[in-house]
Amino acid sequence: MDLPKLREGTEARLRAATSEQEARAALQRFVDVFGDGHLTIEWPKPDAPSATPPASSLCARLGYRRPSSPGVDFSQVAGFTPLGAEPFPHGLLRLGRRTVGVLRIALPGAFAGLASRTTLFHPLLYAYRESADRLPLYVIVDRHTWSAAEYFAAILQDNRAAVVAGELTGGAGCGYTDGGIPAVLANSGAKVRMPDCVRLRKDGSDEVAGVTPDVLVPWAEWESPFTKADKLVRALIREQAKLRKPGKQE
Repeated sequence: MDLPKLREGTEARLRAATSEQEARAALQRFVDVFGDGHLTIEWPKPDAPSATPPASSLCARLGYRRPSSPGVDFSQVAGFTPLGAEPFPHGLLRLGRRTVGVLRIALPGAFAGLASRTTLFHPLLYAYRESADRLPLYVIVDRHTWSAAEYFAAILQDNRAAVVAGELTGGAGCGYTDGGIPAVLANSGAKVRMPDCVRLRKDGSDEVAGVTPDVLVPWAEWESPFTKADKLVRALIREQAKLRKPGKQE
């Protein structure tokens, strides 16, 4: 990336802008070309009274919100038994001769108003003893998996603690140190959030390149929820067959 050229081009577009919309478009183009999911611009919204619906579910009361991506809908395939949806959707999925537990961890947002936000990001605070007879762990990712979710997948993959399946993740990388230091643009009042750290993988690569799954699933953007779930289940069954030792009874 030619950063000086990108900066000069952005400054030229800003000087030539004849409206706020054109100026915003110039800055947004910089963000798009820069290509980092943690570089964002939050434009001020006009004041407008709005009624806030009461938070009815546990997730809503804790500050969680629904993800923008539907993820994988396992209910579309045979062999899945849902067990509940609070606080995270979970169930049992039959993969050939083995039944696995399914837990969906959706995007909880930026945690700005969540009292437990620091606890959720520090799993090492909890005592854990690894078992020598642990069951296989699968982590499913897609193009909408990024930031802390990529960190989760990368750590497990680098330590061979799980098999990562799905498609290349979004590649947002490390993000912000202690929430980052937002900058406010003087003229527009827009808040700019800039990444200020780099997270390197075990092989020395930058996490901003995304996490490449161990088991690639050929998903397409136009596929139905059933096809997406069916492709994943078939890929996991094939992976189970490779991991199964000869003569082992399950």
